[in-house]
Amino acid sequence: MTTQDEGEDPIPTDYEIAQDAEMDPIGELAEDWGLGDDDLQLYGDYTAKVDADAI
Repeated sequence: MTTQDEGEDPIPTDYEIAQDAEMDPIGELAEDWGLGDDDLQLYGDYTAKVDADAI
């Protein structure tokens, strides 16, 4: 028994999917959600915590 049928492309691994993903700065996403800079605790360009009062 195989996990792949002959002639089909293999299913990418989680690692391959993550490597191919293009990340957006968290500030841009927060704007789309109606959150301002004062609602976020930034941890770099791509990670943040949202203040509980903003939820």
